[in-house]
Amino acid sequence: ELVAALKKASQISPDFTEAAAFRHFFLGFKLNKIDQRECIEEYQKAAERCPDIPVFFSNLGLALLHAKDFRNSETALKRAIALSPHLFLAHNNLSVLYITIKKFSDGLAEADESIKYAFTDQRQALAYGNRGAALLGLKKNKEAVASLKRAVALAPNEPLYAKELEAAQFLLSPWSTLFGALCGLLAIALLIWWHFIR
Repeated sequence: ELVAALKKASQISPDFTEAAAFRHFFLGFKLNKIDQRECIEEYQKAAERCPDIPVFFSNLGLALLHAKDFRNSETALKRAIALSPHLFLAHNNLSVLYITIKKFSDGLAEADESIKYAFTDQRQALAYGNRGAALLGLKKNKEAVASLKRAVALAPNEPLYAKELEAAQFLLSPWSTLFGALCGLLAIALLIWWHFIR
């Protein structure tokens, strides 16, 4: 019923641009987990009515990221950063976007930017978690482990960071090297069997 009330309110008094923009924004926020398409439409309406409010673009970019509209997500997040270069959430979400599309160097750069503007332990943990994920993508496993350890220290009750840290530490272990060698030997054996024995 709150969503219905917000929809009705967003249609009232279209002359008050800023007030209408915030109604669209809050309606988009409420629709985020209910209807992704409508959520994006409401965020777009808010951003169109007030194109100088960075959080409108940051939330739009995140909603587009969830919808896998990566190009438009990047555009919206970059717009948010252009409007407010110190906006943690925009840098953090852009880092997630780049990691998702395997642009790990860009993801690392944005994670480092978000660390600068993360003023709470929870936000720092997010940023260090992203930094660790980007470093893993770049095959910089030792650095990834250090970043993920920092994320775990900042948010010890968040199981995701602990699982990522465990995976990164496995990549550094001798078992990982042994496993890789065994897989390589198995592949060679299969090739020999395929070409000569069969």
